[in-house]
Amino acid sequence: MDQHYLGYHEILIDGSDYESCCRRVESFFNSSELVRYDHIVIDEKSSISAADEDFRQRIDSGLTENRQVVNKLIRELSDEGFGELSDWEYMEQGYLSKTVHTLAHLLDGFIGIDSVFYNCLEDSHTLSAVLRARIEKNPANYYLIRVEGFAADRSRADQLPLLRKQF
Repeated sequence: MDQHYLGYHEILIDGSDYESCCRRVESFFNSSELVRYDHIVIDEKSSISAADEDFRQRIDSGLTENRQVVNKLIRELSDEGFGELSDWEYMEQGYLSKTVHTLAHLLDGFIGIDSVFYNCLEDSHTLSAVLRARIEKNPANYYLIRVEGFAADRSRADQLPLLRKQF
C-alpha cells in the first residue's frame, strides 16, 4: 500500500509514562472528527518528556510555527482582497472560505492538518501560563509526542493544504 505523507503534529499530553501517553494520542486521533488519517506513526525518537532539556524550546518552536501558519493564512486572504472582516460578506464559498475555516480552527483550538503544536490538555494551539507552571513542577508526567499522518489514497486526504500557493 502506497502511503502519502500529509504532515506532522507535536502533541502535548500528560500521563504516567510514555506508553500511556502514546495510547492517549492514538485514541485522540482515532476519535477526531476534524483530522482523519488512514495511518499515523508516532515518532519515538522525536517524542520527549518535559524533563528533556529541549522540551521548552520544542514547545516554543511549535507555538511559533502555529503563529506563522495563522499569519500566512491572513496574508493569503489579504492578497486575495479579503484583508478586512467587512470584506468577508462578499466572499464566495470555495477555497478562500475554506481558508477562513482553517484559520478559525487554528484560533479556536480545533486541531487541523495545519496544526503543528497541539495542546490536548487544553484543546488549544497555545499553552497557558497555569499549565506551563504545572509542567515545570512535575515534568515527568508530561510528554510532547510527535505524530506523522499518512493517507493511503491522496484523494481522500484533506486537499486544502495541497491547493495553497507555495510561498
